[in-house]
Amino acid sequence: MPGGDFQTYQDGGTETEFFAGAKVGIRRRHVGYFAKLRPGFTSFADITSNGTEQHPPAQRSINFALDGGGVFEAYLPKHTLLRIDAGDVTTYFHSVTVSGFPANQAVEPAQSRESLLLLVGAGWRF
Repeated sequence: MPGGDFQTYQDGGTETEFFAGAKVGIRRRHVGYFAKLRPGFTSFADITSNGTEQHPPAQRSINFALDGGGVFEAYLPKHTLLRIDAGDVTTYFHSVTVSGFPANQAVEPAQSRESLLLLVGAGWRF
C-alpha cells in the first residue's frame, strides 16, 4: 500500500499489513454473513519527514493495528466463492524520537489513525 494522506515520522513508504482472527456469523446454502475483529500489525518501509526538515535515516516501523467490520460471502455454482470484506482499521502508532535536526531532537507523540479497508475477491470452495 502506498503512503497515506500525509507522511510523518511514524509512517511512510510501502506499508505491509498482517491480520489474523476469527469471523463469526451465519452461513446458509448460498450466502454467508459474518462479523470480524482481527488484531494484527502494520509495518512501514521507512520513516520520513514532512518535507520541511532534513530526512532522518530510513527505519522500519512496526505498530499494532485492529481491524473490525463485516464479511459477505456468496457461494456460486461449481464451487466458486465471491467475498466482500469491509472494515475499519485502526493503527496505534508509538511515539518516535527523531534526532539530527538543528534543535537536536524532535518527538512525534503516540497517536492512532483510522482508515477504511475494502477487499473484494473470488475463490474456489472444496
